[in-house]
Parts: sequence; structure tokens; C-alpha cells
Amino acid sequence: MPDVKEILAQSVTKLLETRQDISRLNLSKLMGVADGTLGRIKYGSGNPNVETVQQIARFFKFEAWQLLVSGFDPLKPPALDTSSSSSSVGTAQPPVTDLRSDEQELLSIFRILNEPERTYLMLNARGYSAAYSATQDGPDIKSKRGAA
Repeated sequence: MPDVKEILAQSVTKLLETRQDISRLNLSKLMGVADGTLGRIKYGSGNPNVETVQQIARFFKFEAWQLLVSGFDPLKPPALDTSSSSSSVGTAQPPVTDLRSDEQELLSIFRILNEPERTYLMLNARGYSAAYSATQDGPDIKSKRGAA
């Protein structure tokens, strides 16, 4: 069984890789975690307190416990399985099971984005959806507004 420090190091490394657009130093500032602390965690030599792990997890929109699950994948984060009485903490179960794999991937990517990126993505998706709907054979929404 891997050491908890190793698991956390692997998880933090994977999270940092999702934000290659920004340096670790700048990420540490945004997270409110000292760069040296973040570096020690990443390389498995740190001994972070619970608050530090929570800060890192919250920044990436995860729960602290998820970073301590062996094999953590930011695109397929572990979820609590509450469907049975047996404890399945840490099993990588997608929270929504009726999605196709591409939809699940999109949802996973969306969850790791920060709020500005989420807003931007949603605005573009809504614009695309509206444009797509307007080209389909359906009722003309504009004419209904004008008739009212």
C-alpha cells in the first residue's frame, strides 16, 4: 500500500498538471499555500496539515479526502458510493451514471475549471445552443414574441 505522502504527492502533481498555463509559484499564491510547502508536498517530502490539504483541494474544486485516494484522477475523481451499505469510500464512481462517456468527460473537465472559465464556457455553450436551435425545424421564437 502506498504511503499517504506518496498518494498526496501524486494527486497534487496531477492537479498541477491541469494548470500548465500558470506557474507553480503563481498557483501557490492563488491557493494561499507557500510555494515551498507546495513543492515539498509535490515531491513527497512535506508534512502538510489538514488545512493546507483542504486549501489545495478547494482551489481545484475537490474535497480533501479525494486527494488522499490512491490513483486519484482529476478527470475521474473518486466519489462516495452511497448506493450500498458496504463502505466504498474512494472508489472511482462517476456521480452521474446515465451520461455517455463523452458527456462524463465534459462534466469532469468542467468540474476542474475555475469560476471565470466555467462562466465563459457556459456562455459559449448557451450561445451555441441558441444558434443551433434557431437552425432547426421548429417554431420561430422571434415571431411568437412579436405576436404577443
